[in-house]
Amino acid sequence: MSLADIQIKIFDNYITFFNPGKLHPANRLNEGANEGINEGVNEGVNRLLKLIEENPGNRKPYFVSSMNVPEKTMERWLKYLRESQKIEFRGAAKTGGYYSKQ
Repeated sequence: MSLADIQIKIFDNYITFFNPGKLHPANRLNEGANEGINEGVNEGVNRLLKLIEENPGNRKPYFVSSMNVPEKTMERWLKYLRESQKIEFRGAAKTGGYYSKQ
């Protein structure tokens, strides 16, 4: 095994490590890193869901400015909430808004 066999992949909401050999217990960074990143993402999604419940009918720009997060992050969070059937978009593409399904 060489160092070229080790792979580190960084995604928006998690990091993966691949080592075809054995890891020393002190090198198990990904477990703690993944937990911290996932907790941050889940916290943001939960805050967004609460904001939608408290302010139904608003659109993405409102949520971006209210939560002070990048537009791409907001798009991912909205997609996740739509796909998990927690929110829905009602109305025309230019005038509609997001509503909680709960």
